[in-house]
Amino acid sequence: MKKKREKERIKLILDRGGVKRHIFLPSNIEIWSVVGEEGDYLVNDKPLFCTCKDFYYLCLIKKRKKMCYHLKALLLAKKRKDYITYYFTDEEIEIFSKFVFNSLK
Repeated sequence: MKKKREKERIKLILDRGGVKRHIFLPSNIEIWSVVGEEGDYLVNDKPLFCTCKDFYYLCLIKKRKKMCYHLKALLLAKKRKDYITYYFTDEEIEIFSKFVFNSLK
């Protein structure tokens, strides 16, 4: 039952355009985020990392899972090239960082 719920969550994220790639120019710094049920999360696939509580607790602390559904949505979106890309200037990275870190759950 949990697998089905997870697949539904991933599908919902992709259907809503919830995987976002943020590129800062001219440095080409790339930051990925995923819109989950409770907010936006920063994600990274190399190494695997997500700012959600499940990733911290179930993946890092308890080691019950390798990744959360936000990371699975990221990997699937990258494979399908199904994400939204936003471009910013390098000067905007500080503002972006403050906004993102203030909105993290």
